[in-house]
Amino acid sequence: MKLQQVELRYGSRKILSGLDTEIRPGEFIFLIGASGSGKTSFIRSLVGELAPTSGTVIDNEWRDLYSLNSRELSQYRRKIGVVFQDFKLLESKTVKENVVFAMEVSGYPDAMIRKRLPEVLTEVGLLSKKEALVQTLSGGEAQRIGIARALIHDPEIIIGDEPTGNLDPDNAREIMTIFNRLHREGRTIIISTHDSQLVDSMKKRVIEFGSGKIIRDETPGTYAN
Repeated sequence: MKLQQVELRYGSRKILSGLDTEIRPGEFIFLIGASGSGKTSFIRSLVGELAPTSGTVIDNEWRDLYSLNSRELSQYRRKIGVVFQDFKLLESKTVKENVVFAMEVSGYPDAMIRKRLPEVLTEVGLLSKKEALVQTLSGGEAQRIGIARALIHDPEIIIGDEPTGNLDPDNAREIMTIFNRLHREGRTIIISTHDSQLVDSMKKRVIEFGSGKIIRDETPGTYAN
């Protein structure tokens, strides 16, 4: 996907401008910058949730993302899985129920749910805990459910919006190991983070936001310039 001279605003407030960058299939990218620097706005523009006030967001099929009709946009979003910092889980439900709920909301028939459920739980190492209540799990296990839900459409792109922000260092490394494996399988991975140790240890492409724009884009990159 490609952003060409994109400007993003919330109401009258300009968040980012002059965004001119390309995300190539199969890349692993860290998005860094201070809180409020525009990382989440950038992510929202990629998933079709925040239209630019000027410029163009182009998808991998070279279409203007914000000129797609509702059906085309829905199909595009199925190619993207998003993992959130706060997990967004139903805590009174089991691991299985959380993933099944996400599939039901997406309109999957029962037969497909029965097939896909063990596949995604196996990918994140939670098949043996499918009947466990979410509230009994560790933070790392809870985030693995979040990744499982992001995988239900077998997406080409996985986006993590501070996915390790609520985790201790050991669980954060465990989650990044899963993202790394998904990357080796050929998926594009885009992660926003404040964790300098993870960024420095993995030596991936780094895009840094500041002063309302991209101020650094390096491969391989580190957290500090």
